[in-house]
Amino acid sequence: MKKILLYGLLIALSAWFLFHLIKSSILLYFGVASLSTTITFYLLAILIGAAFFLLLKKKFRHAVPANLIVLLVTVWASLLVGEISLRYTMKKYITYNERLGYNYRSFYSYLDNWESIKMYFTKKQSYWYLQIPPNYSRKYTVDGHTFSHNYNSLSLRDDEKQPAPDDSLKLVIGMGDSFTEGIGTAQDSTWIKFFERDINACSTNKIRTLNAGVSGSDPYFEYVLLEKLLRQYQPHTVVVAINTSDIDDVIIKGGTERFLPDGRLQFRKPPVWEPLYATSFIFRAAMHTAFDLDWTLLTMKEKEMRKAEAIDSIGDCIKRFHELGKQKGFKLVVVFHPREDEIKTGEFPYDALAAKLAADTTYTIINMKKRVCQLRSYYQGQLR
Repeated sequence: MKKILLYGLLIALSAWFLFHLIKSSILLYFGVASLSTTITFYLLAILIGAAFFLLLKKKFRHAVPANLIVLLVTVWASLLVGEISLRYTMKKYITYNERLGYNYRSFYSYLDNWESIKMYFTKKQSYWYLQIPPNYSRKYTVDGHTFSHNYNSLSLRDDEKQPAPDDSLKLVIGMGDSFTEGIGTAQDSTWIKFFERDINACSTNKIRTLNAGVSGSDPYFEYVLLEKLLRQYQPHTVVVAINTSDIDDVIIKGGTERFLPDGRLQFRKPPVWEPLYATSFIFRAAMHTAFDLDWTLLTMKEKEMRKAEAIDSIGDCIKRFHELGKQKGFKLVVVFHPREDEIKTGEFPYDALAAKLAADTTYTIINMKKRVCQLRSYYQGQLR
């Protein structure tokens, strides 16, 4: 009876491990990994080692020295402890998604869980748009504060808005990435909602706004999303917010070539070693130290070479927005907004592009770096 229970337990554990191994392998193929992935493959490594030693002993009658086994197990355990320490204690080389408490997600893939992979294969959702399910709710915890994100039927973080062409309120659509969606802030405290309240408080021309910001988006995604929104809405103004992360997005995802005819997406290929990078923090540390890697998994030299091409590509995309505005009758406003470090250093990669576009008076271009730096200089002078 004890043997039956023991064999039953071994079979159950084997089935459980095999299930997790297959699941982890599929997710890893699509660029998704977690601590569970790391532990699964570490367990696989020790099982392969044990099987090898048993094979040596049984087939070749060659006993493995006990000291060698102890040494290898110690090394294995030390590496596993190192992985956990780098991930949770030191938090070295942690990605943006992991910092928010989610799995590693490849920047070269847009599938991040079983549900998205299933929808990809069953074609239940068009991946031309970066969207989560309609009428969905989730929470983000940023710096110890938790915020609710409630999405409408268009999968946008805003209330349900019915198209109303005869409405006296002019519709302003705000487009951008996580900065516009408002990761780390309440739903009524995104920049587009502050903009709405400020305009309505000081102007007789009242407006209503639609927050069309999508975390992880970039100008090319925003353009195809806007085309979709224009089927339902007739906006007076469309504000497109662009920042430095969009350069990295275009480097990784490409331009219009990412949109395949069947409604799916195809980003540029990641390095062949990315699965190991996703699984092992020790490998990440080694790669960053040895090759001066950026989070795009390119060396800093490679990234600088592609940066200028990406900025030119974003300029081309803005021209597409401009032409669409002329066709559909909305006013386009493009806002380039810097990070804090770019304000401090005065180095902003969009300065030249913003100046070039602004030279054409048919464009409305706002370079926030210039304006914020002017305010900064003013207040520094007042404090002296």
